[in-house]
Amino acid sequence: METFTWAPASCQPQAQPRVKKAQFGDGYSQRSSDGINILLRTYSLTFADYPALIEPIDAFFEQHAGVQAFWFTAPDTGRTIRVVCSQWSGARRSGWWEIAATFEEVPA
Repeated sequence: METFTWAPASCQPQAQPRVKKAQFGDGYSQRSSDGINILLRTYSLTFADYPALIEPIDAFFEQHAGVQAFWFTAPDTGRTIRVVCSQWSGARRSGWWEIAATFEEVPA
């Protein structure tokens, strides 16, 4: 499995644990975890640089096509995690390019 080596210009991690909730008539509710890997994070990333440096990132995403996982070191925790990138978009600015991507953590 390949490793994603580019550093993002910005990174916004998000977490939403998978939780089962049973609501009872008297206002009481009970919660429990939903599975083994309940806290898989999502990262919204932005990469901005000259086209020659951004094109390899776009090619990497195309090669993995939202299906193949790769290793990514999360900037917020420093942990190396397994992710997929199922969506990204690019914009050409004057003299430089920008790519916005979403990485979804997947169980190792």
